[in-house]
Amino acid sequence: LFRSGITVKWNNTSAFTPTFTVQRRLAGGAWGTIAASVTNTGTAYVINDTTMGAAGSYSYRLLATGTVATAYTAASNAITTP
Repeated sequence: LFRSGITVKWNNTSAFTPTFTVQRRLAGGAWGTIAASVTNTGTAYVINDTTMGAAGSYSYRLLATGTVATAYTAASNAITTP
């Protein structure tokens, strides 16, 4: 967590995942895309989410789109304060 947003980091361990989509939701609401078609450029990725609204509990997940399959990761949670 940093002062102006949330940092989402992940490592790609698959050679078959060319793109990722990062999604976020607030306190059990609907999932929304905050970064689409993040291209596989290596093994470590960082997205700085500075578009959150009010303070609250946010969940993040990735949609990995590969040459063999497409799948969501488990959600990770973060809490922001005012």
